[in-house]
Amino acid sequence: MPLFFLLSCQVGLTQSDSFRGVSPHTPQGSTAPLTPYWRNEHCFSNQQRSRLKQREHGFFWQPRHVAACLFLFLGVLMLPFTANAQSIPSLLLFVGNSYTYGNDPQALNQQTIAMLREFLPPQTTTHQERIAYGGYLWEQHLADLQNTQTIKPLRQLLLESQDPLHRWQWVVFQEQSQIPGIPETDPYAQRSTAAIQQLAATVHTRNARSILLMTWGRRDGDSQNKTLFPDFKTMQARLRDGYLRYRTRASTPQYTVYIAPAGIAWEHLYDDIKRNGQDPLRPESLWYRLYDADGSHPSLLGTFLAAATLTAALTGRDPRSLTYNPSPNILEAERKQLLQAAYQAVFQNTLPFPFPWASASEPNQEPTPESPHESEPTQTNTEPASPDASIESTTSETPHESEPTQTNTETPHESASSESSIESPLESVHSEISTESSTEQPPQDALPSDTNSTPNAQGCCAAHPTASLDLPTLLLLLFGLIFFLRRFAYGV
Repeated sequence: MPLFFLLSCQVGLTQSDSFRGVSPHTPQGSTAPLTPYWRNEHCFSNQQRSRLKQREHGFFWQPRHVAACLFLFLGVLMLPFTANAQSIPSLLLFVGNSYTYGNDPQALNQQTIAMLREFLPPQTTTHQERIAYGGYLWEQHLADLQNTQTIKPLRQLLLESQDPLHRWQWVVFQEQSQIPGIPETDPYAQRSTAAIQQLAATVHTRNARSILLMTWGRRDGDSQNKTLFPDFKTMQARLRDGYLRYRTRASTPQYTVYIAPAGIAWEHLYDDIKRNGQDPLRPESLWYRLYDADGSHPSLLGTFLAAATLTAALTGRDPRSLTYNPSPNILEAERKQLLQAAYQAVFQNTLPFPFPWASASEPNQEPTPESPHESEPTQTNTEPASPDASIESTTSETPHESEPTQTNTETPHESASSESSIESPLESVHSEISTESSTEQPPQDALPSDTNSTPNAQGCCAAHPTASLDLPTLLLLLFGLIFFLRRFAYGV
């Protein structure tokens, strides 16, 4: 390609009349022999004749001009790679519940940022924080965001903080594990949809973008809602449709809400094991071990798969190239199998939603409507309790595979309460939707202090970093441009 580029330049220059010795004073139509007009001693100085002679003999073959071509060509060649590297996020806020903070200190947020570091330049500052409450719903997070009477971590981090590290590029939202799969007419589903619409709109006003973590069906279905969720495959299909509906409802002409299809990665692994003639429900299978003992929450393997899927959805990079391993107990063959499932979920899925790195945006599409159920659900007045909060942050200057360090400071929060069950509004199944539970509550971590930060004029509303040229590419383009400008202006 560089040779073709040089040849094209040479041919264009040597075929030009002014370079072939045609004098500006030669009459049109004249058949007289042409004499190189640079030889006329009365018209040009010695320096001018030297330059014109170089042009006639093909100045592009001189070393400095060859170098100029190569500089310019390499600079243009590096443009797409530079833009891709700069588009990888480094400032993320995670909003969810025990599915997000499970396996701390190797939770979803910590594993995701460790994977992202592998795709970022070495000196990039990465920062993530987590607002995760056991059993919390999106509508509860929205209430916290709108609460101006008491100190709420989500409001502080998303709306009030002036810390430059809180100029989030992405906010990852994870809903309670059953609500996305219940019928759209259910009051819980309606409030959930309304909540994510308002949450995504708020994120957009902060110059950040929203992505929804599509969770996974429970290992044996939901024993409390057997009609809706009799097994993993049925529950996963309902969750998939629910998250597609969320994306459709929350996206607007001004911004798009994206999906990280972690649940689909779990389904790919399930299907692969079954295609190989094995039973994924056997306790020794890799898919079975994605779950914690309760068959709902993710094990460390499950969190690793979710983080790899989220990383691929955010960056467009092949997750199979990752070297990160959260535990020496995870076998390399199993790690690669999980990364393959994440790859399939992001790059080989046929679902009607785009990813942020896609070249062309796709219109919002409605998911396939669910089949009607036997009776209309009615709303109940049971309110879920307010569980403890978990906020965790990491700042790193260099990429590494170890888990981020944590700085924890005790701070007073709202009074803690035990995990509670939510009264189900589904009369057709006469059961209850239980919130995610965990044997341990995560520590109550303090918000990072903003007193020493020096925000710019835009404060926390500053736009997230956009794709830009790095220094090597800029120098290549600059040197090439200088050589070409000198040639056209001065002939040197």
